[in-house]
Amino acid sequence: KNGDEWFVQCSNVGVPVTFDTKDFPAPPQETPYELSLFDLARAAAPSADGLSGVGEAPLRIRVTTFTDGQLLGLSYNHALGDAASLNLFLVAWGEEYRGTAG
Repeated sequence: KNGDEWFVQCSNVGVPVTFDTKDFPAPPQETPYELSLFDLARAAAPSADGLSGVGEAPLRIRVTTFTDGQLLGLSYNHALGDAASLNLFLVAWGEEYRGTAG
């Protein structure tokens, strides 16, 4: 917190990425996924002391490998951006992965 304003301080610590393996097929895409498939980021609501959640990663990634594929679970604090911002991030990430970033 800086005065009356809240901000996200980037420290270059990195984004926590966790990996898990399941001995069964991936859940169907038509149903909501269990929360256990995500490494959840903390809520954005500040506490009375202004310190809760300080130092927590605002973006977390979990890759779960099933017998028939993988699931990439993202959890991010809304302070990082909205759904449109997340879409831009995922598009850029995909381009980097494919080597087509310009």
